[in-house]
Amino acid sequence: MKLFSKKDRSQSRPVQTVEVSEKFIGLRITLLVLLIVAAIASFGYGINAWISVEPGWQTISVTSTSQNCGEYFTLLYNLGAGETGATSERRALIQLYNELCVTAYEVFNSDEEMEDCYNVCYINQHPNEIIEVDDALYEAFSLLNESGTRYLYLADAYSVYFSLFYAETDEEAAEYDPALNAEMGDFYLTLADYICDENHISVELLGNNQICLRVSDEYLAFAEENGLEKLIDFGWMKNAFIIDYLADSLIENGYTRGNISSVEGFARGLETETETEFYFTMYHRDGLEIAEAADIIYAGNMSCVYLHDYPLTDDDLQNRYYVYLDGEIRSLMIDPQDGLSKAAVAEIVACSAETGCADLALKAAGAFIADTFDADVLEALMAEGIVSCYYADGEVQYVGEWE
Repeated sequence: MKLFSKKDRSQSRPVQTVEVSEKFIGLRITLLVLLIVAAIASFGYGINAWISVEPGWQTISVTSTSQNCGEYFTLLYNLGAGETGATSERRALIQLYNELCVTAYEVFNSDEEMEDCYNVCYINQHPNEIIEVDDALYEAFSLLNESGTRYLYLADAYSVYFSLFYAETDEEAAEYDPALNAEMGDFYLTLADYICDENHISVELLGNNQICLRVSDEYLAFAEENGLEKLIDFGWMKNAFIIDYLADSLIENGYTRGNISSVEGFARGLETETETEFYFTMYHRDGLEIAEAADIIYAGNMSCVYLHDYPLTDDDLQNRYYVYLDGEIRSLMIDPQDGLSKAAVAEIVACSAETGCADLALKAAGAFIADTFDADVLEALMAEGIVSCYYADGEVQYVGEWE
């Protein structure tokens, strides 16, 4: 297939108001009561038929009217395979999944503050203050600190790259591209001096879910002078952390016969007792041509991460990538050292049964977001139970023991 773009727009229909005459009101009330009784019986039967499900694999969708992150994930579950009936299990699972997707949306949101939730946006607005955050956010900050990476502090770079992705022409995109705009490139080199120095910015963990975004006066002055609205943002890593939160929460609540995946290429098996096999397709990009390279099969509670420098869907192309007419591609995979979008190879897949997607993504990114590809980085991960693969020399290269 070839990279392409398409924008969808929907139109809402106007509401029509109909007035009813007051004549024969007594008769209408009697008829109305009879209709209501009949409707309740019919509606009850219809609802029961709709809710009742056969045992087996089903896609569990978010039904909540609250803002949530459900559109970015697909949850597949084998209903009725345990002691609970399929219908009852589906009802309970939907309720829990709704709650989790709403919470994840609120907690990891960097654009909007939420009531009774000290989320990423709130933290950005309150540097150098002690804040008690949700368990999921505290664990995410802990993992990032342990990783030694600085991707979290690329918040302003992520914002500018989104402007690049939404550009209508190559000329407009180049204005935001530090690889093509020398002034923008110089700005990001200056920004890198701050974001790569923990003395200028870091998330301090204080225990009991309390954190403090430590920011130097010098960096705060620089941010104010240049109109920087965010100091931290999970960027391309966001759904890797969210999928771990969703998967771990589902498993903790006893839902251990399913699989959850994200639009970017993160996947978690929930199978802690069985070995159901799942698979996704790994592609390879050659210029603007993308072709299937391998089917990645995984089972149990395996975590998988698929990093790629190209869009696979319309949504990818419009929100996470920009493709120049000459074939150059920009993505959110940004190097903190210079603010440049980088991909040492077109794709890397990494899998492990011993770690979640976020940790796996951070480790695989060490080989992916680089000027040149170093297979030794992936080979070193085998000691941590991580297998991986990439495309080179006309075929998929496997690192570690793939069964």
